[in-house]
Amino acid sequence: MFCGVPDLAVDGENMLLFEPGDVDTLAKKLELIITDNVLRGKLAEESKKLSSYKFNLKTVTEEVGEFYEELSR
Repeated sequence: MFCGVPDLAVDGENMLLFEPGDVDTLAKKLELIITDNVLRGKLAEESKKLSSYKFNLKTVTEEVGEFYEELSR
């Protein structure tokens, strides 16, 4: 089961990450994604893959079930 962004996000693979408040890095990453067509395509494709296997109804239902099982112990 995942807990949040750190469990899913891989900088440069399926997302471009930066620290909250770091506007300089945000600007650099925005420029990168705007100008690099190959990277933009890769990020889009990997994000689609992630969403299709991690956020489908079957997976979410199983993870919620596991969570409630853990709570009931």
